[in-house]
Amino acid sequence: HADIVFNDIMGNPVPGAEYRAKPRVTFTDPEVGVAGMTEALRTCAEEFPSRVETLMRIRTRISQLLDGLYQSAAASWDGPHAPGILAYRLGSEGRPVELADAALSRFGVAIKPLRPPEDLNGFRVTFSPWTTEDEIEFLGEAMRTLAHESR
Repeated sequence: HADIVFNDIMGNPVPGAEYRAKPRVTFTDPEVGVAGMTEALRTCAEEFPSRVETLMRIRTRISQLLDGLYQSAAASWDGPHAPGILAYRLGSEGRPVELADAALSRFGVAIKPLRPPEDLNGFRVTFSPWTTEDEIEFLGEAMRTLAHESR
């Protein structure tokens, strides 16, 4: 279309534009995109401390429920960069895949089995800042039931 506009401005005869088989594209001024991205990053930076605080509170609550049932473990990915994840060791006799299958099929609770040699023999629990107290309690009840049945 640039040649049509150029010729029109220059006063040259202009053929009509053809609109067949034009790809679908969206044009956004870079400044608009940058302004939106800047605002999104500012909002994220403002909310980040409170989200981490919330995750640490939830982590502590889940730990209170599960630490007496399973051995808490530090995994290579554990730490301040992963505040929404807890890992637990099952010991040499533990069967993480079977535990995860039972948690999901019987209670609808999804835990990730961790298998040696790449990972510790255990499981991990993942949660978000929006995990509710009811969900935490439900997780605790399900894992308590499964722990007692495995003994």
